[in-house]
Parts: sequence; structure tokens; C-alpha cells
Amino acid sequence: MVRQKTALFFETAGALGARLGRGSAELADSMRLVGRNVGMAYQMCDDIAGLIGDVAVTGKARGQDLRRAKKSLPVTLAMDAAPGALGDELSAALATSDHPAVRAAARMCRRHVESALRSIGTGSGVGVGDLQALIEAIFEPVLAHLGPDVVSVH
Repeated sequence: MVRQKTALFFETAGALGARLGRGSAELADSMRLVGRNVGMAYQMCDDIAGLIGDVAVTGKARGQDLRRAKKSLPVTLAMDAAPGALGDELSAALATSDHPAVRAAARMCRRHVESALRSIGTGSGVGVGDLQALIEAIFEPVLAHLGPDVVSVH
């Protein structure tokens, strides 16, 4: 589900941007992978923020996605682990960064950020360092909020 959401748009934008900028097919493939992984990480972080984020920062009330029956990654992981948990119980359980499903989703997000950074390394050209810094700046604050076992994006 995560890949079919935001990741597909980021993947397409990365590849098209490279080609429209007259980049090589190799660069387009690298930017496609960067886009896929950034999109995956973004959607996962957004799912986590919807559960435990500060409404002043995210603009979303905690648990809003869950109340709207949106199957975010942490919700799917929690339901897989405890199929009997529903509604308010699940919302309350997932409202902390300590919940195993939230932590598992955060680790998955971190892996996609790291994959995006590695994919950038396969390309070359102007702006590679800027792109790496931008990706780190986007995801570092979210992952840092979740603690040391998911914080590193290097």
C-alpha cells in the first residue's frame, strides 16, 4: 500500500526530472530509486506523525487517520500483531512512540531513507550533495523524535 501511494509519485518525478534535465538513462534510474525510497520513507513518516505527532507541527489531530479507518503502516503492523485490538484501544495503544508497531514502521522508514541516500551515490553530477542534505533534513527530525534505535540516517 505504501508504495502505491506517495512512492509512485516521487519515483516518477525523480525519473522524469532527470530525463527532462537531459540526464543520462543511468541518472534517471538512480533518481527513480531515490524517488521511490524517499516516497516510501515520507509516507511511513507521515503515517507515524498521524499517530504520535504534535498537531501544532503536523496539522493533524492524533489518531485522525485511524478514526477515518485509513490503514497506515503502523496500524497494519499492529493489527497483524494483535488482530483482536480495535478502535479506541488500538488508537490509545498506538499513540506512543514506544509501541512496537510504531517503532517497526520507523525502522522501515529509516531503511528507505538510507536506500535513497545510497541510490544518490550511484549517480553523479551537480547537486548530489545538496540532494543528500535535503533528504537528511526532511527525515532527521522525525526519526530523531523516535529515539536512538531509529535515529541514524547516515
